[in-house]
Amino acid sequence: MIHRFRINNFLSIREDVELDFRIPGTTPEIPCFRRSLSRPDTRLASVVVLVGPNGSGKTVLLRAMMETIRFVATSFERHRAATGIPEFVPFLSPETRRATTRIEVEFDAKSPNSDLGESAWLTRYTLVLARDDDDHFAPASVDYEALHIFPRGRPRRILERRGSKIVYVARELGLKPSDQRLSCIPPNASAISTLAGMNVNPFAAIVEDIISVQANMVGSELGKPETDAVIHHYLKNEYLVDEVSNE
Repeated sequence: MIHRFRINNFLSIREDVELDFRIPGTTPEIPCFRRSLSRPDTRLASVVVLVGPNGSGKTVLLRAMMETIRFVATSFERHRAATGIPEFVPFLSPETRRATTRIEVEFDAKSPNSDLGESAWLTRYTLVLARDDDDHFAPASVDYEALHIFPRGRPRRILERRGSKIVYVARELGLKPSDQRLSCIPPNASAISTLAGMNVNPFAAIVEDIISVQANMVGSELGKPETDAVIHHYLKNEYLVDEVSNE
């Protein structure tokens, strides 16, 4: 479950935009709120609705979230034969089109390693993408990437990368600084995706969890299945109706 999402310099987002999904403490308790897995005293909404006129940036925010998920989970495979990072197009003003794009997301994650203590933790993923000075507006490489957890409310580094160099890996992950796999991170791919692609745990487990997130975003467009096809699908699979009703 996502607690907070922040992004700067992406498509029509010129300055910092932050979505905070946490329910204020003064809000009365109602059944549709869920307790955070990592922070039982934090309540999160079961359903979040973005409201605004056409062209106000609602789809841009959803696209930014899904592009981040895809980058973390699949960039090692998708970018292997590519140059640059085509997903994160900047706000195209003279001041921002060459500037970095920064993304930060906090979410609940199941612990893939019992040595780290808790069964679930509050996790922060940070990604900073740098651009070259040529005519290509897509980011050229990862400038910074980090994964932190928050035991007892204090941040603790699990992974930190600057450029293509891994500068820190928590010892509980079983990777020594001299491990050659740490030197094979492509400049245009996520370190998490890369290490998962090399079957390094717990990153393989992290990616498996991330790719379970589903969305109807297809590139820059919303996927819209045919109504008749959806109706027939439900008619042939009555259990799906019960599942939707329960949700």
